[in-house]
Amino acid sequence: MKKLLLILLCLPTIFSCGDNSKDKKEKLKVVQITNVEKNDLIEQFTKDLEKNMEASNNKNWDVALDMTYPKLFNYVARVELEEAFESISDVFKDFQLKASNIRDLYPIINYNGLQFTRFFYDSEIIFTFYNTDDFNKTLPALKDEYGENNIKYFRNTNSITVNIKSSMIAILQEKSSEWKYLEWKEDLFNQFDVIPTSILEQLK
Repeated sequence: MKKLLLILLCLPTIFSCGDNSKDKKEKLKVVQITNVEKNDLIEQFTKDLEKNMEASNNKNWDVALDMTYPKLFNYVARVELEEAFESISDVFKDFQLKASNIRDLYPIINYNGLQFTRFFYDSEIIFTFYNTDDFNKTLPALKDEYGENNIKYFRNTNSITVNIKSSMIAILQEKSSEWKYLEWKEDLFNQFDVIPTSILEQLK
């Protein structure tokens, strides 16, 4: 069960660890975006999210981790995350992620040469277990974690589907055209110095 909980915290697109950083003196700037810019960003984030999900579902962890905000690896070694993801097959017979309907895009925040924003989307996680015992042991934990209304389960296939509203922080580094991502998880944002506190306050 400890391994299961670790995996649940470290799923691809759940690749997140939080932030308790001390703000630098440089002021942040909030930039409102036009509808055209918003649509372009949603299109880009949709493509990236689909790419991330496909890589994760195919266990191509290098691709998924390449899309992760690299400052995370200052606190959790990339190899540790790869090992955690590889161990998914020890717990689940199959594991699939789906995402759709990106919406609620925040304004762009400029800070120390970086751009930050946040968006919401619908996500579906499908767990398939090797046997009925593991299915029965895990079902109550998933209900507690995600809420019973967000759970569907199928005993004939030993599978559980979780539907939740998820959120990501997107970060564009200076002189880069590729956005990087971290899932929004406030409980983890107090553990690691990844995103400045002032940015998190703007994105709540």
